[in-house]
Amino acid sequence: MDGDDPQVSGRSPGLLLAIFAAAYLLMSIPAMLGVGQVIDWVPEATVFQKVSGTFVSALTDHVALKLTASAVLALLVSWRWKRRARSGIR
Repeated sequence: MDGDDPQVSGRSPGLLLAIFAAAYLLMSIPAMLGVGQVIDWVPEATVFQKVSGTFVSALTDHVALKLTASAVLALLVSWRWKRRARSGIR
């Protein structure tokens, strides 16, 4: 029964959340690699402090833009997925 299948009826928040998280992380990768930012570290900073600081900075910079783009992308992909599932195209 297609009506009971959560993938077909659009009641699958897991797919939406997975797409959202993947899109957000993909947009954060350039900043994680140091593209477009400079962080001055004190000489006593450990490797862990540098890695965690860079990672947190990459995830929190331009948050509004990343959230908006990720949400739009997740909605579009899940809508397209649902539409393809209803039409039987795999």
